[in-house]
Amino acid sequence: ESGVNQYLFEFANIREQCSWVHQKEPDKLLQIINAGGMEQKVIVNGDSAVTISPMGKKEITGEMLEEMKIQANIYADLDYSKMGVKPVLSGMEKINGKDAYKVEMLMPDSTKYFEYYDPETWLKIRQVRTVSSPMGQVEQTTDLSDYKEVEGLKYPFKIEQSMGPQKIEITVSDIKINQNLDNKLFEIEK
Repeated sequence: ESGVNQYLFEFANIREQCSWVHQKEPDKLLQIINAGGMEQKVIVNGDSAVTISPMGKKEITGEMLEEMKIQANIYADLDYSKMGVKPVLSGMEKINGKDAYKVEMLMPDSTKYFEYYDPETWLKIRQVRTVSSPMGQVEQTTDLSDYKEVEGLKYPFKIEQSMGPQKIEITVSDIKINQNLDNKLFEIEK
């Protein structure tokens, strides 16, 4: 007889998670996540990208590569058209009880996702996209808040991301700009 084991209880509690994101213009990205003593890296360098984790190194290809290339572009939000992304205003929607502009983002590969902007500040407050996961296609919602000015630009210092039953809250402690990052940080070893 099969079914749910009523006596099985699994619980994961990650007490400390640190992540670092380094970007260098025009198209370099290094993201390091350290949780529970395990480290995962994502490296994007121009037209190449990889993930490196305790399970090994894996090349990022296809739709995911195209998406990562856009994320690696430090000026992506300033000129989507250079990357073939077409923003289309879809109207207004309530986000956390407040009106927000809903913008449909049409990607070069015909996929789409949505961004939401505060009509008073013009800051991005939410992004909703469908992502692939071991559970299949799931909706991922990212809320951005607690914007602070760093060298004349505003950045979100609080990021809440939910995907299915999983919710992650990220508090940004520091943003540094123009740190003369070494290109070796973004090298992808063959």
